[in-house]
Amino acid sequence: MTAEYLLRCERNQDACMAFTNRVLEVLTTAAFFQQKTIYKGCAPTPLDIEGTGQLVKWILTYPQQATGYAADDIAKAAEALWPCK
Repeated sequence: MTAEYLLRCERNQDACMAFTNRVLEVLTTAAFFQQKTIYKGCAPTPLDIEGTGQLVKWILTYPQQATGYAADDIAKAAEALWPCK
């Protein structure tokens, strides 16, 4: 859940970054296999602490777009921050 993800990020930046990068890896792999409906972003993976912070800040800034599921909200934030060109 997104609330748990944000709490994890608040408590431990390294765990937050690791989880975020795992989610982005899965999303990127799924998109590669023609599942573009799942993820349409081009986040520069692996994200560093700064990139992870930007992603978390986006989720906090746009709570009305949150679904409640961390993977979905990470995807939305990544698509908004790093759209494919």
